[in-house]
Amino acid sequence: MKKNNPIERTCVVCRSKKDKSDLIRIAKLSNGDICVDKTGRTGGRGCYVCADPLCLEKMYKVRALNRAFKTNFGEDVYDRIRNEL
Repeated sequence: MKKNNPIERTCVVCRSKKDKSDLIRIAKLSNGDICVDKTGRTGGRGCYVCADPLCLEKMYKVRALNRAFKTNFGEDVYDRIRNEL
């Protein structure tokens, strides 16, 4: 009988491993747009962030998405993500 192992992902801010359902996925689409992936099935490159408000604030402060996607995003992208969450 197979053992159901939970799918774990790593937060790009605090680097802790958590169950995928406990994290928020942020996707970079093929056209370069960034969006919050609420379904977890949106295409494109993705990264995960803890749903903890402290972790989210640190993501904005240290510009963690720039490091995760190896791109420089402007303030407008971070503001749009903050509004989506």
